[in-house]
Amino acid sequence: MSEPNTKSEGAGKQAAKSGYARKLADSLAYPPRLMELERAAAYVGFGRTKFQELVVVGVMPKPLHVEGSPRWDRFDLDRAVDDLKETKRAKPSSEIDGIIEKLKRGAP
Repeated sequence: MSEPNTKSEGAGKQAAKSGYARKLADSLAYPPRLMELERAAAYVGFGRTKFQELVVVGVMPKPLHVEGSPRWDRFDLDRAVDDLKETKRAKPSSEIDGIIEKLKRGAP
């Protein structure tokens, strides 16, 4: 009788617990051009709620609506992140920084 491979079993349990990671996993070597909310948020490194807050205040782009389904364009997300970097270099205390600070404090 062989011993179970606990390393593989542990990884399997961890993957099963992380439905979010499993949902984002696919066979593509690159992100799709249009992304649903969870994938778009993960693409720019935020959780779903924070990403939605950043969309509301204009830091992240609004979605396109394709047959009633909101999708974010990867190129728009890239530009938004690039804009954050450029703004940070040009003006350390910019309007965007103020908006992000308000969001961190939970202020409207």
